[in-house]
Amino acid sequence: MSTYIQKINWKVTEYMYLDKIFFPDIFTEVPLELSSGTNLLKPSEIILNSINAASYDDYNYYSSPLGNNEIRNSILKFEEQYFNKEFPKNIRASLTSGAADALRLTFQYLYGIGKRKVLVLGLQYPIIFQNITNAGIQYHQLITNNIHQGYLPTIQEILAHYSECKFDTLFLTQPNNPAGSIYTESEFNKIVKFAKGNNIFIVYEKIGSDLPFDIMSGERINHSSLVDSNYLSYIIIDSFSKKRAISGLRLGYIVAGKDFIEFINYNRFGDCPTLIGQNGLEEDIKITTEIVKINGEYSSSQNHAQKKQIKYLENMYGIYKKNLHYFKKKMKDFILNVSPYNGGFNVVVELNIHCDEIKFALDLFNETKIIIYPIGCFEVRDMVEIEKRNLQFRLSLAEDSKNFKPKVNQFRRFINQYAS
Repeated sequence: MSTYIQKINWKVTEYMYLDKIFFPDIFTEVPLELSSGTNLLKPSEIILNSINAASYDDYNYYSSPLGNNEIRNSILKFEEQYFNKEFPKNIRASLTSGAADALRLTFQYLYGIGKRKVLVLGLQYPIIFQNITNAGIQYHQLITNNIHQGYLPTIQEILAHYSECKFDTLFLTQPNNPAGSIYTESEFNKIVKFAKGNNIFIVYEKIGSDLPFDIMSGERINHSSLVDSNYLSYIIIDSFSKKRAISGLRLGYIVAGKDFIEFINYNRFGDCPTLIGQNGLEEDIKITTEIVKINGEYSSSQNHAQKKQIKYLENMYGIYKKNLHYFKKKMKDFILNVSPYNGGFNVVVELNIHCDEIKFALDLFNETKIIIYPIGCFEVRDMVEIEKRNLQFRLSLAEDSKNFKPKVNQFRRFINQYAS
């Protein structure tokens, strides 16, 4: 029988153990991150200009707990273009203080409506489990042991688990964090059909997404089956922090039914999302919505701002792909596998280095100050349960190549010494 977990002893988890060493309360030397969950590129010029133009009035006013109404309407229009489907009229949007705030509110709401068991699909970053358990809900993490599937379980594996243990909520990140993998349209449709047929709530977190196109193939990502006028048991979570490299501003959002949005209103009064840079944020969303409409292609009818935004996005995703290509080239003697890279800016790489992944990460950090998070950090298990295996870790691609390449070169030198 699969175990559902309601309480985590974070002190014995690989993630917390490493994170406290990598980022102590007091440190004098800035570490070098190869596994950062943060987009380290330059923010979009539209948002930067808006921040620079902020006046005292922009710093000192209060919005509703749901955030700026114009931005919320722009978010709905963008997500309709992303999913290529119009939302039912009772679907609303709310700004949040980053994705972490959105997750906290989501699981508090789900607990309040009687949800008690969440099936988490694939590897996930630890804050997911923190927010589930803090809300008093249990979870089980279902992982397929196949890097070529991005560790995402198939519909057959989900059905087999459901026959063994009934759950009431599905949680998934698309693209997956840390693997960067996305379910195919066919597989995703089967998962949604199963959820709808069994009255299962879906939490669809897409903070690594931007345009709805596969990064490598350019093909349209079609998860439109999630949006259904007859089925409102879903919550969409996204964040500008990752896709626009503004993590410090803590700007996320939720798209969901009006009952949940009202819940946010009653549970956040006295608080409101970050207000700085919102004019630029609204402009960015509107322009990006138009870009999605035309499939990201150039057109003579586009205005200067649209063409400039397309160039910004092309450059950003170009950097991701170039960095991945560089890593593969430099590490070709050691790479066994790389997870399918469909979206976001992370992948999981597997090297032919059989080791104790915690000791390896610590040795690497102590000698080079380079940080990596092995996949054990995305399983949230007791460290003593993790056996020696081929080294697999999250590789983050969202960094200027001039900073990324020296770290990869240093990592390669360490690997050479380690292997010898």
